[in-house]
Amino acid sequence: MNLSSLRVKTAVALLLSAACVAQAAPPDLWPLAAKAPADLKTDTAALNSTPIPAELKPAAQFQKLFLKILATTAAKAQMVEPTWVSELRPFIAADRENDPVAHGTAEVARAWLARAQMRQIDLVLHQYYRENVRFPDQLAFIESSLPEPLRLDPWGQPWAYKAHAPQGFEKLTGQRYQLGPAHLPDLGPCHTPAALPGWSLAVRHLGDKRVLEIRTGSTTATLQPGGKTGVYTLLYLGDRWALLAGPDQLFAVTF
Repeated sequence: MNLSSLRVKTAVALLLSAACVAQAAPPDLWPLAAKAPADLKTDTAALNSTPIPAELKPAAQFQKLFLKILATTAAKAQMVEPTWVSELRPFIAADRENDPVAHGTAEVARAWLARAQMRQIDLVLHQYYRENVRFPDQLAFIESSLPEPLRLDPWGQPWAYKAHAPQGFEKLTGQRYQLGPAHLPDLGPCHTPAALPGWSLAVRHLGDKRVLEIRTGSTTATLQPGGKTGVYTLLYLGDRWALLAGPDQLFAVTF
């Protein structure tokens, strides 16, 4: 074998190896039990250096921002508007209904934007509390004190808001409140890693299309990219793995 032939074979082997990695796209890039990175630079470098399919580039870019968000949250930064808020907006602006990855990533970005906006609304609610010794019955009571961008949630809907009494003290009305986007009314202030409800996963064929079959107890959902089951959306279906979006994170599963 001459040197030229060896170089060609080596190049082909490297290309095939990269293609296999891209098809299998390491699920550990999008872990289910997401947590703040011990070394943000190292984890970000891994995302930059791992070959992935072109259609997953937005998901990889968002995962780098997600790691930054988790690191900031772990550091308990108390800024009113976290530095990462402006970095969410390009993902939201790139939303396309016919692109499951872009759309799913934008939805997760909206959830994090909602969290940041809820912190700002909380400041106005507590100012109202200091003056009235109770929270307002409706957000309309403080609307004039809210900047225009905060008057609707990131989906363009009125916020889901309810003033209530502490548990066991029903007469103390207006001493607590619940706030969230209409799309995710129970979205809390902190990230909770996704917990799949005992899924059994398999790939099936419907005509010439591949679909992901998800079984949970007696319930079966058959999803193409863009399809939803509960709060989870299928973004991408690989050979032996799939990328999904939960309420506030992207994560991979294998089968």
